[in-house]
Amino acid sequence: MAWFDVDGGHLRFRRTSREPVRDWLASGEGADAIQTTARAIRFSLIGRTRSARRHLTRTLSDAVHLSSTRTALAAECASFVATWTQLAYAPALPRLTLNSHRLVVVPRSMIIGRSSSAAARRLATALGPSVPDGFKTFLARWVLRAMDDAIKGSAPDPKRPLHAEESWACVHVDPDFLWVDPYLSGNAWRGHVMMFELPAGGLRRRDRLELTAAITELTTSLSGLTRLSRDGTVRMAAHQMESMRF
Repeated sequence: MAWFDVDGGHLRFRRTSREPVRDWLASGEGADAIQTTARAIRFSLIGRTRSARRHLTRTLSDAVHLSSTRTALAAECASFVATWTQLAYAPALPRLTLNSHRLVVVPRSMIIGRSSSAAARRLATALGPSVPDGFKTFLARWVLRAMDDAIKGSAPDPKRPLHAEESWACVHVDPDFLWVDPYLSGNAWRGHVMMFELPAGGLRRRDRLELTAAITELTTSLSGLTRLSRDGTVRMAAHQMESMRF
C-alpha cells in the first residue's frame, strides 16, 4: 500500500509497511549487511544467514514503525513541497507572468538535489542508532520517490493544484523533458514541475483557462532550448539558490 497520497490538494502521509525493508535487503548493500550480521552470530539452528536476515528485517521494520519515524514521515510532506516553493524563487529558471502571478519551471533534478541530504538527516535521527547507515540513506531516497509518485499520480493541473508553501502550488508535472542533470539524480527525476503563485481568492474558471494556455506557451518555449542552455539554466539556478536563505 502507498505510504503517501494527495488529498484536498495536499501531500499526506498515510501508513508504513515493510516494502523499503524488503527492497533494501534485496539490494547489494542489504546483502552485505546480512552477511556482516551473520558473521556475528555464533550458531543458529536455521542457519546464520537466515537468522541474520530475520534479525535485520525485524530491527528495520520496528524502526520504520516507530512513532518518531511516523512523525518524521508526516513532516517530510511539508518539507518536500516547501523545497518546490524555494526553488521557484531562483531567477534563472524559465517563467511567465500571468496577471502579476509567476509561473515557474522547476527541473525535478533540482528538487531531489536540494531535498535528499536534509531528508536523510531528519529520517536518520528518527530511526535511531540501531539502524545501519546504509538503510537510513536508502530509506530517505525511497521516501522521496514515494512522495514524488503520489504527486505524479494525482496529476496536478490548474483545476486541481498541489499546494506547497506560501501561495505557491504545482499546476503541472512533466516527467519526460530532458534537462542536463548536474546532480546525477537519474532518469526517475527527469522532467520538471510548474509552480504558480495562486491569487488570494483562488482560481476562477477564466483564470484556469488562462493558466492552462500559459502552461502550453511555456512548455512550447522550452523545446527551443539547446543542451547548453538547459545546462546553463540549471547550474545558474543552483548557484542562485546557494546564496538564498530559507
